[in-house]
Order: sequence, then C-alpha cells, then structure tokens
Amino acid sequence: MKTMKKVLAVVLMAAVVVCCTACGLDMNKVKGDWTVETAAGKTVEEIAAANGVDIAAVTMNATVTNDSFTLSSATGSVTYKIKVKGNGFECVDDFENVFMTVAYDSAKDTISFKLAQPDGTTFDYVMKRGTADLTVSTGSTGSTAEAGSYSYEEYYTGEAE
Repeated sequence: MKTMKKVLAVVLMAAVVVCCTACGLDMNKVKGDWTVETAAGKTVEEIAAANGVDIAAVTMNATVTNDSFTLSSATGSVTYKIKVKGNGFECVDDFENVFMTVAYDSAKDTISFKLAQPDGTTFDYVMKRGTADLTVSTGSTGSTAEAGSYSYEEYYTGEAE
C-alpha cells in the first residue's frame, strides 16, 4: 500500500509538472522580428496597390523580446512592456493597463492581434517572421507624409483617395 501511494504521488506530480509547462508560452519561440502578412484580411501589397502608395507606407514590423513588443512603421515606432499569458502575451503601459493582446500560433508560426484604429474600428493583423523595408521611396506615388494623411482604415480597406 505504501508503494502504491508513492507511485501515485510521483504520477500526480509528473502530471502537475506537464500541465504547468504546457500552460506557459515559450518566449524563445516568439522572440525575434516579424512583419505584417495580412491586415484586415488583405496583404500589404493589396493595400498599397489599392491606395496607390509604396508598400513601405502601409507595412509594419515588430520585434519581440523577453520583456517588450515594438511595432515600427515608416512614420515611427512604439514599444510596450509585455506580460506572458497562455499562448501569447499582453502589451501593457507603465500603469499595467492592457493595450492589446498578441496570440502566437505555433502551427503556423505567426503572431496575431487586433488593433483599434483612430475611427474606432478594429483590424486583425497577422504577422510572419522577418522584416520589411520601411523606407518609402521618394519616386513612389505615396510618401511618408502622405501616409500620415490617411487613417489606417482608409489604407487597410482601400478607401484612401
């Protein structure tokens, strides 16, 4: 009977260890550089073509570290502290207010998040590994200044004129 209790205790302890390990996100799988694959269901190429602008004017890159998430575009960048949660992480401000939640899809090796636009709409972003050039060509129909004159919604829905 004592042997049975010891075996059961070891099995239960092993189960607890496996469960606790499965609950957390391994940040080593997520760390690195990411670039937009789709925004609002469209590729950056489709968005740029619909708006007659350089791809760099409508793309974003992200860098994930153990403790931060940085989003960069042709017009600047913003960095958030992160809190790891389940299969992703939360981006928080200095007061621990959650700005957005980023999910990691290990099967597709993508990260995704929803980002509120200035007009109140929300877009779904999916990012793949890598980086894109964020330098807007001077010869393109769009420019960094022009990119700032449209809302994100206009860019990502193709309604910019």
